[in-house]
Amino acid sequence: MPQEIANASESESRGVMRRVFLAGRREAIAAFALGAVSVAGFAPLYLFPLPLITLALLMSLWRRAESPKRAAILGWWFGLGYFLTGVSWVYVSLHTFGAMPAPLAAFFTLVFCAFLALFPAITGYCFAAVRVPLWIKLTVIAPAAWTLTEWTRGWIFTGFPWLALGYSQVPSSPLAGFAPVLGVYGVTLVTVLVAGLLVLLADELSRQRQTNGHRKARLVLALLAVGLAGYAFKQIPWTTPVGEPLTVALLQGNIPQDIKWTAEGLRTTLGRYRDLTLASSAKLIVLPETALPLFLRDVPPEYLAELSQHARANGGDI
Repeated sequence: MPQEIANASESESRGVMRRVFLAGRREAIAAFALGAVSVAGFAPLYLFPLPLITLALLMSLWRRAESPKRAAILGWWFGLGYFLTGVSWVYVSLHTFGAMPAPLAAFFTLVFCAFLALFPAITGYCFAAVRVPLWIKLTVIAPAAWTLTEWTRGWIFTGFPWLALGYSQVPSSPLAGFAPVLGVYGVTLVTVLVAGLLVLLADELSRQRQTNGHRKARLVLALLAVGLAGYAFKQIPWTTPVGEPLTVALLQGNIPQDIKWTAEGLRTTLGRYRDLTLASSAKLIVLPETALPLFLRDVPPEYLAELSQHARANGGDI
C-alpha cells in the first residue's frame, strides 16, 4: 500500500511538472509572437497602436510569472521575436553584402538578436522582483526599467539604438507630440506607461463587481490626459524657418558591392559620383558613407578640385 501511494504521488508530481512545462512553453511562444508583431508599429506599416497592445499583453504575462527569473525568460523571448523580426537586415548585410556563408550569417544574426533580447529580459526581471503594488509596477517600474535598458542599449558597446520603442509612435500617434519635449526615450517612457494603464483598465473592466466605477473613470481620464497632452504638443510649431529654403541633393550611386572594391569598380564609382554631383545645382550635396572606396589621401587631387569648384559655383557644399 505505501508503495502504491508513493507511485501515485510520483505520477501526480510528473503530471504537474508536465503541465507547468507546457504552460511555460505556451507563454514563451506567446511572448515571442508578441515581440514579432510589435515591429509592425514601425515603418513602413506605422501601426502605432500595436506596440501598446503587445506591451500590455507582455506585462500581463509578467504579472502571472511565478518568479523574477520566469519573467526575465518571457522578456527574453519577447525581445528575441522583436529583434529577429526588426533586425533581420543584419543577415542581409552579413550574407548578401558581406559575402558571409548563409549558415554563419544566420548564426551570428541569431546570437546578436539573442544578446539584444537581454534588455527586455532585464525589464521583466525588475518588474517581477520589485515588491510594490501592481499599479506602481505598471506605471512606474515597467516604464522606468524599459526606458533605462533601452537607453543603455543605445550606447553600450558603441550602442545599437535600432527599434527604440518611441519611434513606433512617430509620426501618427498622439504620443509623438512628446518627442520635441522629451526625446525618443521620453516617448518610450510614455508608451510603456500607456500600456501599463491599459492593463489596469482591463483589470477593472473584467471585474464582476460594479463598485470600482471611480477607479475606472480615473484610469480612462489618465489615458485621455496623456493622449490629449501629446496631441496638444503636436500642434505647437517647435521650429521656425530662418532665411531662404536650402536646396539639398542626396546622391546614391547604387554601386554593387561585388565590384565596388575592384579596380574597374573604382573607376565606375568615381565617374558616377562625379557625374551625379556635377549634374546637381543644390547648395548642399550629400553622398553616402564610403561612397568613394578610398582614403582621402588616395583620391586624385584633380578629382577633388573638380568637386570643390562645382561646390563653389553652387555657393554651397558637398
